[in-house]
Amino acid sequence: MRVRSYFEGLREQLKRQETAALTVVETHIRERLCAIRQQEEDIAAILGQVAAVCVHSERVSKQDDVKLLTEAREIREMLEAVEAQQAQVEGLINSPPDASIPVTFTKVRIIDKFRTFKHYMFFLT
Repeated sequence: MRVRSYFEGLREQLKRQETAALTVVETHIRERLCAIRQQEEDIAAILGQVAAVCVHSERVSKQDDVKLLTEAREIREMLEAVEAQQAQVEGLINSPPDASIPVTFTKVRIIDKFRTFKHYMFFLT
């Protein structure tokens, strides 16, 4: 009877650990999806701004030289903005998301008067 009770306790403990681990993994996945969606929105916004600058630059380039010279400062500012946005996009692209999940498994030995039992536990990191 004590052996059954002991193993029932282990099963309950394992079930609690499994529930906790699944909660951590699901939370981690939700957070990663939110971060990826935010990156997607950021990239879309930057690309929209770059497209607007390209359209404006194309329009300005078709104007006469005098008008082009009067708008030189504005064109330079737009070019600097595009370069800054390019750096932002490169930063987003060059920093891939971390694929690790914060759960660590370890082996634990429990010794009692019956024999040595081995089972695995996990720790949330």
